[in-house]
Amino acid sequence: MKTADLQPESTPPTPRAPRPWRRFIVHAGRLLLVAAILILVRLEQNRFLARESALADWSVTLEDVQHTIPNAASFGQPNERTLARPILDADGEVLGHAVQTAPDSNGIIGFSGPSNMLLVFDSGGVLQDTRVLSSGDTRDHVERVNTDAKFLRSFRGKTWNDLANSTHVDGVSGATLTSMAMYNGMVQRLGGSQLNVFFPDDPPSRWVARVYPGVDSLTPTEFDGEYIVRDKSGAQLGVVLRTSPLADGVMGYQGPTETLICLGNDNPGEELKVRRVVIGRSFDNEEYVSYLREDPNFPEAFNGLILEEIAEGEARIDGVSGATFTSNAVVKAIVQVASVRTKPEGDESALGQLASINWGIHDIGILVVLLVTLVVGHTHLRGWHGLRLSVQLLVIVYLGLINGSLISQAMLFGWARSGVPWLSAMGLVAITAVAFAVPTVSKKNLYCTHICPHGAVQQLMSTYSKWRYRLGAKWRQILSFLPGLLLLWCVLTVVAQLPFSTVDVEPFDAWLFRVAGWPTIAVAVSGLIVSLFVPMAYCQYGCPTGALLRYLRRHARSDEFTWGDLLGLTALCLAVGFYLWG
Repeated sequence: MKTADLQPESTPPTPRAPRPWRRFIVHAGRLLLVAAILILVRLEQNRFLARESALADWSVTLEDVQHTIPNAASFGQPNERTLARPILDADGEVLGHAVQTAPDSNGIIGFSGPSNMLLVFDSGGVLQDTRVLSSGDTRDHVERVNTDAKFLRSFRGKTWNDLANSTHVDGVSGATLTSMAMYNGMVQRLGGSQLNVFFPDDPPSRWVARVYPGVDSLTPTEFDGEYIVRDKSGAQLGVVLRTSPLADGVMGYQGPTETLICLGNDNPGEELKVRRVVIGRSFDNEEYVSYLREDPNFPEAFNGLILEEIAEGEARIDGVSGATFTSNAVVKAIVQVASVRTKPEGDESALGQLASINWGIHDIGILVVLLVTLVVGHTHLRGWHGLRLSVQLLVIVYLGLINGSLISQAMLFGWARSGVPWLSAMGLVAITAVAFAVPTVSKKNLYCTHICPHGAVQQLMSTYSKWRYRLGAKWRQILSFLPGLLLLWCVLTVVAQLPFSTVDVEPFDAWLFRVAGWPTIAVAVSGLIVSLFVPMAYCQYGCPTGALLRYLRRHARSDEFTWGDLLGLTALCLAVGFYLWG
């Protein structure tokens, strides 16, 4: 017998030698690749905004003004003072003037964006027509304004100064924020003082009669939103601070709420202390706002505190049951006003900005849940069935149903474009930090396995479902490409400024079911139904966010080139290409 006959038919593969240095370099390269894509998204967004601003220097066409002045043949050079452009006929005679509100109106946001308006004046300086040139606001709201029979026509016949100095306008029902922003954009462009977009009228004195018996008037001071409370003799009874317009950017479910902070003192010379807060007008859900007004404790929650104490977060206010988002928004608005009124002039340091972060009760709750998941996920406690079930239910109820705190591509790219909301969403920022930091240093994808409410629901369904269907190896391989392709689609949508929303490809906004759109609800429901039969179906075969976290997870084979690297390089090429040549 030959010696060769004694050898096995195939030699076992040589164990793969560990290459930690290469693993480190390749993994660091993946992190840099993702960071580069996000930076390019930010740069492309900045360039897009700059391009829009440049185009807004003059985007009016002759066709736009010929609806009003049919003989218009050309535009003259803009007036040096007003920048209004003369409308000329074929002989060069001035027929009127055209004005657009952008870029002056770009900072005036309606429901979701600014609008650029066209104003056409005749040769006598009387407004003949007003129309929407372009808008970044919600399509349905803009259409509501365009089809309203009165709003845009109500400005006709007014002179430049009439509009600049006007003090009242009725908004369009169902599109109040959009129409008021359009109006304020016109006032701003014409050189007047813009009205408060949300709450243009001063609060009536009767609102604070319960706090200040004998009140006769609320007299505005030089500070926006501050009023002196006086009786009939003119004597001062106290001071009222209004959260609008300073904190109008603090939204509840559907919009801001006007709140009055009633201040007073018992003895002259003492610091002003809060006597009560009064809930005024609101663009939020009226049912939720009514809960705040009817709650016996909420209006008195700040009583006895000075503004410095409120600004420093010494008041820990629980949200009103049934109106958590609305009440938390009101509290944040009050704290924001107190912070601004007590902040030293010029305190723009990083430390000052960090101190202004408002840690709400829900943010603290999120941090507690994160701490629990970190402990359970990194210790033997995860093997205790009862404890793991309790954590899953906690995540589903608190992070999901109560807070809607889930990471999504829409959120990540939104932050890449506009910045991280350090001041208003610290809980979600903390979740995101943990989600990306843990897999890069500990080899565990803690977010997908322990923190994500949508994943927790699927885990419970996989545990207790009586129906199981096992996909064939071929189908598993084919479907495993889908999350990465969806992630690539999200990158393409963002860098190419395509008219699609990345919200619609993931189910996470469905947890905010009161405001979620049908596409994301459809993705959520269909994914959970499939998960009844195929364990963790959405997580495995549909989640682009999960695919991103898996791609960034450090593991023993991190030094190998994978399908994910090919997609990542493709995404980077798309981002670079659209930035350089888009």
